[in-house]
Amino acid sequence: MWWGGYYLTGEQHSYRRDKMKVAIYNGDIWVHEEGGVSQSLATWLVNNGRAADYREAYRILDCKGKPLDVQRFFEKRKVVASYVQRSVVDAMGQLDLRKCPLFRWMCTLFPEDRVREVWEMYNVTTDSKHLAVFWYADSEGRIAFDKRVAYKEDGHRDKSFGGTREYRIADGFTARPYFGAHLVKEGDEVRICEAEKTALLYTLATSKVMLATGGKGNLKDVANAKLYPDRDAYEEWSAKGVCEPWFEGWHECGATSDIGDLIEWKVKNGKL
Repeated sequence: MWWGGYYLTGEQHSYRRDKMKVAIYNGDIWVHEEGGVSQSLATWLVNNGRAADYREAYRILDCKGKPLDVQRFFEKRKVVASYVQRSVVDAMGQLDLRKCPLFRWMCTLFPEDRVREVWEMYNVTTDSKHLAVFWYADSEGRIAFDKRVAYKEDGHRDKSFGGTREYRIADGFTARPYFGAHLVKEGDEVRICEAEKTALLYTLATSKVMLATGGKGNLKDVANAKLYPDRDAYEEWSAKGVCEPWFEGWHECGATSDIGDLIEWKVKNGKL
């Protein structure tokens, strides 16, 4: 197996050295992004490498018993990222949010009108399966991709589902902004947490923008940002930037709690 600190798009990972792995599987070569997707090497060449189509990909791979020209192999053709049409998001925004368990749960903590306002601000909708759909938009407001998560009535993730996307890297949706990136204006103080749900709760409680990475290992571009990691990621994120000790003095804090859990606790105990 070969591995390296890169995303499938070729972008370098800020710290993880085994983010992308290449291995032999069932007689074929596969490329795998930890926490992401797996695809054959030929497919990777078409989606992220220099091949214009599969015919060219197999021509590159067919070295006829000679060593591959590695430098040419990793040359990347210019890939223009695709973006989701705003009309798609607007149409899903017409679906009834009350059918989404996460929305209903947040409305037990904050007024429904306020929850709707924040969800709309962050481009969060539901879908026909009543999942929470987090639309990731870049600093120019372009919709890069979606992340769909199932929640239970208590606001916790339904881990039997695992999450899904309709707009994938393999289909050309390669941009990877932070969740909420479109809300940050020049000169704004930048705050970053892990989960989209946590970012929503923080904004509901403080009226301040919080970005989300969508995963502990997705932290990058932390210059001049204040970091709010989950409790179990505090040491890891501290090696990359300035972390806020949001859990200090909160004796109920668990090993995997996040600042969203603290906000929930404060609301329920009349401290917010």
